[in-house]
Amino acid sequence: MSNQENTISIVGAGVSGIMCALTLANFHLGSKKTIRV
Repeated sequence: MSNQENTISIVGAGVSGIMCALTLANFHLGSKKTIRV
């Protein structure tokens, strides 16, 4: 497997954007992930 860092960008910091970020963070997508809101 490659040692890539994944970046997830969420446009919008409203309630929906924050909930989307929290939901993605709870999925444990791997050790090298970054979620930006």
